[in-house]
Amino acid sequence: MKRIIVAVTAAFLTALLIGAPSAAVQAQTGSTTYTAQLSQLNGTGSSGTATVAVNGNSLTVTINSTGLVPSLPHAQHIHIGGTNSCPTAAADTNNDGRLSTTEGAPSYGPIEVSLTTSGDVSKTSGLAVDRMPSADANGAVTYQRTFDLPAGITPQMVAQGVIVQHGIDPNKSGTYDGATKSDLDPSLPAEATDPANCGKLMASAGAGSTPAASNTPAASNTPAGSATTPTTGVVSAPNTGDGATAGQSNNLLAIELAVIIGLVVVGGGVATYGFIRRR
Repeated sequence: MKRIIVAVTAAFLTALLIGAPSAAVQAQTGSTTYTAQLSQLNGTGSSGTATVAVNGNSLTVTINSTGLVPSLPHAQHIHIGGTNSCPTAAADTNNDGRLSTTEGAPSYGPIEVSLTTSGDVSKTSGLAVDRMPSADANGAVTYQRTFDLPAGITPQMVAQGVIVQHGIDPNKSGTYDGATKSDLDPSLPAEATDPANCGKLMASAGAGSTPAASNTPAASNTPAGSATTPTTGVVSAPNTGDGATAGQSNNLLAIELAVIIGLVVVGGGVATYGFIRRR
């Protein structure tokens, strides 16, 4: 009879061990949602809200903003590094009355994720303005896309990120012009790449498990990437990529069933053993 009890106990422990890896995976791939309140830079009056939902290696980014240059494309990114914050007017180190992307980099860090409407989302697409969203006739941008993180970027790094939208029109000409050239790509006017708004990502209340903090990359010059001359009057439709599927609920259900079955079997074995001894 002792052999029976040992065998039942072993079966019960085996069932638990089968379910244990699934529980560990679930703990490591919990989803978290971050929100950034976008505030104006360079006196644009632009504002909005950005939400980043992290699910394993997948991101779903939603941005709704207003006050941008109507009918023009606006480059937008997740910057990571520096002090992980938005710059103030004091960051205008050359005192020319405008804040360039490079001047803001010590605060929000370099481009690490490009929030394009399609295709590549790595930092090399930082200036792919032909794949960036365009504002509507009222200067509003509505964007949503789900995609996998680019190589080298982790969910923990995203937790330190800052959302920045670029593109300003200080002379109210309705286009990106002016004699000053971009500090990122001299073929573009500075107005096309200067930051328009900025917001630090913060974990939303009740968002789930927050990824552990990790070291973030040091601030560096933002790579130029691929540049395309902006086209006016074209509104890009937001693209939605493929999301990740977790199946974590099934893992938990399997563990719970294993525990219940194991307890029932062990209880039955103990009861039988007691009955035999009384006989």
